[in-house]
Amino acid sequence: RMIYSSQMDGERPKPVTTSKIFPLITALAFNWYSKLLYMASNDERKITVVRINSRDLPQRVIANDTEGIHGIALDPSEGLVFYTVIKRPAKIYRMLSDGSNRYAIVSRELGTPYHITCDYLTKRLYWTDGVLSRIQYSDYSGRNVQTLKGKSISHPFGIAIYEFTHPCRQNNGECADFCFPIVERGRLTRVCGCRYGKKIDPAANSDCIDNSAIEPTITNCEGKFRCNNGRCIPI
Repeated sequence: RMIYSSQMDGERPKPVTTSKIFPLITALAFNWYSKLLYMASNDERKITVVRINSRDLPQRVIANDTEGIHGIALDPSEGLVFYTVIKRPAKIYRMLSDGSNRYAIVSRELGTPYHITCDYLTKRLYWTDGVLSRIQYSDYSGRNVQTLKGKSISHPFGIAIYEFTHPCRQNNGECADFCFPIVERGRLTRVCGCRYGKKIDPAANSDCIDNSAIEPTITNCEGKFRCNNGRCIPI
């Protein structure tokens, strides 16, 4: 058994590491900052991490003796790893990336939490529950558990966060001058800003209008050098 990596289009696959030590790998998660590959094995009841940018591919077991390990996810920017256990009573665990400080964050009203994923922007965990036929989410501490509403689903298994669009990416967020990304109510949005001497038009939050009465253009630069933008600097 081998684990492969490839280009996003599936071209040029190459072996990353062997999984001969595992009869079955149920889930993978990759830390692209430190080049660490996390592998969950239900049969071996453990989670192993492999450093894939080292020639000898060093491995380390960071969680073991846990029957029913199934899904795994991580947030590299927070140094956190999350994994699910489907053996009753099912649980969702959180630990640091080295396996320390491990504890259950969700331990009630779970059927079979097969797989889990992180929303890096809102810092939420999403997981599928096959037995209860639903998708739920919580914060990174397992608080405020919610169930996604919508069409009924039957026995969901895998899950992933689809795309990431930045509010300032296209056409400067429709802002006349500055587009500033902010998080509001757990969602990435944007606010517009204006250059010196202008302010946001209350009638259209993306346009700028004159504000020279409050931020006047400096014209008198006696004893100083006058820049093209009207500002003065010492000579």
